[in-house]
Amino acid sequence: MEKINKYVLSKLFIVILVALGTNLFYTRGINVEQLNDFSGTSIIPILAMVISILLPITNNIRLFMKQFLIGLVITGVFFYLGYHNVGPNYSVVEARYIWNGLGIIGSSLFFAQLINECKNIRMINWQTGLVLASAFGMGVLIDKPQVYMLAPIDYIFTLKLNLIDGLIWLIFMYLILVKIKPQPIKIIQKIVLVIFTILVTSVYVIGISIDVSGDLIFLQTHKKFYVIATILMLIVLYTLIERLLIFLSHNKSVDHDFKFSKLTYKKILIINFLLWIPYILSYFPGTVGFDGMNQLAEFFIIHAQDGTQYYPTNHQPWFTTLVMGGVVKFGKHIFGTFAAGIGTYSVLVIVFAMFTNLAIVKLVISKKNDLWGWATFIFITIFPIFPYWYMTFDKTGLFILIFAWFMISSVPMFEDDKLNTVQIIKIIFWGSLLVLFRNDMIYVVFMSSIIGFIFNKNTRKHLFWILLMISFIYLGWNKVLIKSMDLVPSPQAEMLSIPIQQVIRSYRETPEVFSKNEIKKVNTAMSALDLNLNQISKEYNYGLADNTKSQLTGSEWVWQYSLPKNDRKRQVTLQTQLKKENKHVNLLMSVWKNNLTQSPLSYFTATFSNVYHYMYIFGINHGNGYRLTWNGNVVNSKHFKSNLVHSYDYELINEKQSGLTSFATTMRKNMGELIHAPIIGFFMVAGSWGLIILFILLDSVFWWKKQNAFIVILVTLVFLVNFAGPVDGGLRYIFPLMLTMPIILSTLKRNNKKYI
Repeated sequence: MEKINKYVLSKLFIVILVALGTNLFYTRGINVEQLNDFSGTSIIPILAMVISILLPITNNIRLFMKQFLIGLVITGVFFYLGYHNVGPNYSVVEARYIWNGLGIIGSSLFFAQLINECKNIRMINWQTGLVLASAFGMGVLIDKPQVYMLAPIDYIFTLKLNLIDGLIWLIFMYLILVKIKPQPIKIIQKIVLVIFTILVTSVYVIGISIDVSGDLIFLQTHKKFYVIATILMLIVLYTLIERLLIFLSHNKSVDHDFKFSKLTYKKILIINFLLWIPYILSYFPGTVGFDGMNQLAEFFIIHAQDGTQYYPTNHQPWFTTLVMGGVVKFGKHIFGTFAAGIGTYSVLVIVFAMFTNLAIVKLVISKKNDLWGWATFIFITIFPIFPYWYMTFDKTGLFILIFAWFMISSVPMFEDDKLNTVQIIKIIFWGSLLVLFRNDMIYVVFMSSIIGFIFNKNTRKHLFWILLMISFIYLGWNKVLIKSMDLVPSPQAEMLSIPIQQVIRSYRETPEVFSKNEIKKVNTAMSALDLNLNQISKEYNYGLADNTKSQLTGSEWVWQYSLPKNDRKRQVTLQTQLKKENKHVNLLMSVWKNNLTQSPLSYFTATFSNVYHYMYIFGINHGNGYRLTWNGNVVNSKHFKSNLVHSYDYELINEKQSGLTSFATTMRKNMGELIHAPIIGFFMVAGSWGLIILFILLDSVFWWKKQNAFIVILVTLVFLVNFAGPVDGGLRYIFPLMLTMPIILSTLKRNNKKYI
C-alpha cells in the first residue's frame, strides 16, 4: 500500500508539472501581450496532462533520470527553435522566466514519459493512420486559430507556429485508439454521432472566421483552408467522441471503491474556510458590480451625482432586489455604514456557500465514493471564480447557490424515487426561490417537468403538485403582488436581443435592401436614446447586444430612468408608454419579418456571432464574450454616487486605498490574469462548459438513457436559455452549471443501470 501511495503521489506531481509546463506557443514574431492574451484558451496543456495520466512512469530511478535527460535535450531543441511555455503576466520579464522554467521541467517530464512508452508502440492500419494524420493536420490548422488574426494564412508559417499542437494531438489520438477498443454501434447511433460531430465542427470552423474578422469574409476568402480543416476535424471528432462514449459507458474502473481519506463535515467546513480566507481578506466588505449597485439604487431610491433619480423596477427581479437590499439595509442599520451593509451581505453569502459546498460534497460521496468527494471539494473551493463572486454584491452568487440547493433537493425526483413529504416541500421551496430569482427559470422548470411526466413513473403525481405549487407562487408574485407594488416592468427589448441584432447587422451590411418606409419604422421603434439607424449601426457589437437593444422604446425606463419620479404620475405615464412600446416593438418586428428572405446571411451571422462562444473555446471574442468573468466595482461612478455610498471608499484595484494590504492589492491585480493560466483559463471559458453539457446530452441520446432524461433536459435548458441573452459566451451565465456539475455527473446512470 505504501508503494502504491508513493507511486500515486509521484505520478500526481509529474502530471501537475506537465500541465503547467506544456502551454507551448511559438513565440517568434508574436509580441508578449498577444501571447499573454492567447495563452488561457490553449487545449494543449489538457491533452498533455491526459497523455501523462495515461502513460506509466518507470520505478527504475536510474532509467527515469536517463529518460528525463533525453527529454531535456528534446525540450532544449524546441526551446531553441522558439517554442516556449506561456502563462499569466507573460509580458512581465520575471514571470516569463518562471513560465519558461516550468516549461523546461514540465516538457522534459512529458517527453521522458513518451520515451518510456516507445517500447509499446504498435503497428497501425490505414484507418488508424488516417485518423492520426488528420489529428496532426487539425492540430496544425485550427488548434490555435488566434494566429490568423495576426497575418494572412501562410501554411509554412502555420506549420511552424502549431507544430507542437499537431504532434500532441497525434499522440493523444494514438493513445485513445490504443486504450479504448471500438465496439459495434447501431445505424441510428452513427447518425446521432454524425449530427453532433457536424454541429461542433461547424461552430468551430465558422467561429474562426467570426473571431478573425467579425464576419464570414475570412471563410469566403480561404475556401481551400476551410475544406481541408473541416474534413480533418470531422474525422478526428467523430473518432474521438465515439471512443469517449464507449469508454464512459462501459468502463467499470470509475465505480472502483478507492481508498481515500474520509471527508468529515468538520473537515470540509474548516478547510473550506481556510481556503477562502485570502478572498475574504482581499475583497471584504465586497465589490459591488453594476447590476448589484443598480438594484441598491432602486431599493434605496437614490438621487445620483449625474442627476439620475432611481425608482423601483422589475428589470432585475424585484424579489432579489428586496432580499439583497433588505440585508444591506439591516447591516447598515445595525453597524451604521453602507460598507457594513455590503459586508453583512458578503458574510452571509460566504457562510451560505460553505454549507452549500458541504451539501454538494455529501451528496456526491453518497452517490460515488470519497475520491469523487475530494475532487468535488477541491473544485468548488479552489476554483477561484466561486469565492470571488460570493464576495461580489450581485445576484449571481446567491442565485447559483439557490440553484445548487434546488438540484440537491431534486435528485430523488431525477432518479424517479418515491418522494416523502419533506422532500416535496424542499423541492417546492428551492424551486420557488429559483423562479423568483430569475424569471427565465420558470420556463426551464416547466419544460423539463414535461419530460419528467413522460419518463418518470414513480414521481409523476408528485411532480404535478410540485409544478403546480411553484407555478402558483411564481404567478402570484409576478401577476398579483408585483402589480400591486406599481413597479416599472422590464422592457420587451430584454427578450429581443437576437432579432434586434439581426436587423441592425442586416442594415449595416446590406442597407440597400431596406426601403425608406422600413428605415422610418426602425428609427421610430429604436428611439429610446434619440439615435438614428445610421448611428445605431455604428454602435453594433456582434458579441454584445446591449448596445443595440438599449435603443428600443421602453429601454430608457431602466437605462435612463426617464419616467416621472412621482409614483402616481409615473404609473399614469407608464400606461401610455406601454402602449407606445407595444406599437414600436410591432414596427420593429414587421421590418425583421420582411427582411428574413432579403438578408438571410446577415441574419445568420448576427445570430451565430451572438451565441457561438457558448460552444467555442479557442478564440478571443472582440465583444464582451468570455471576458465577462470578473465584476468591477462601480459604487464611485457618477451614475451611482450619492449620499448612500459617500463613506464607501472601496475600489477594486487601488494601491492607495486606506487599510489595503500589499497582499490584497497583489491578489486583486492578478485575479484577472487567471483567465490566461494553463488549464484554469480553459475552464474559465463558457464554451468549455457548453461542450460538456452538450456531450452529456449526446451520451443520453446516443445510448438512449431514458432514466437520465429529466436531469439532462433540465441542465440543457439552463444552458440554452442563455442563447436568448445579450452576451455571447458570458461565463457568469454558466456558473449554475459549473457549481452543480459534480451533482449532475454523480446522478447520471450508465447503461447497466449503475452510476457512471
